[in-house]
Amino acid sequence: MDQRFGYKPSVGKHSDKVYKHSEKGFIFDDNLIEEVVNTYSDMVYRIALNILCNREDANDVMQDVFLRLVRSKSKIKSKEHIKHWLIKVSINCSKSKATESYKKNTVSISEISESSISCTNEIDETISSVMKLPEKYKVPIHLYYYQQLTVEEISKILGITKSGVRSRLSRGRNMLKEILEKEDNNE
Repeated sequence: MDQRFGYKPSVGKHSDKVYKHSEKGFIFDDNLIEEVVNTYSDMVYRIALNILCNREDANDVMQDVFLRLVRSKSKIKSKEHIKHWLIKVSINCSKSKATESYKKNTVSISEISESSISCTNEIDETISSVMKLPEKYKVPIHLYYYQQLTVEEISKILGITKSGVRSRLSRGRNMLKEILEKEDNNE
């Protein structure tokens, strides 16, 4: 399914340099922030782009997420925690940015240009179809198919039950199927 969506998902391969262990446990060193940014920036950007559907806002969110990481590095408990923490903060920052952008950037329909109406010029049609889903469904679909997280991991990140995740994935897939069939019939 990954190839169908138009890009290869980032899996978040870790470098051993990023993580240090001592007798006291996990240590997240200042000098290793760059390695974490290099490892996870693509994932954070894609989550933000999926929610916001705007490259500039996605870049802003990505910068904000990594600034928060620098400020909150003492809260990181393990190497697995870094990825989950980044996903959760990316989702929250993106939702915040979407609300902020909506309030600040509301314009009349006559002022909207064709390039701002649709993401399809920048992203293949299947991804744009996923972006048409309500946020409740597109976030779990993105995390499951693009970030290759398990239902259990998504459950922890979104703060919902595993059955809730499975339900949202199923409903999201059904909605996506309807959208794709409708687009195929229109062509």
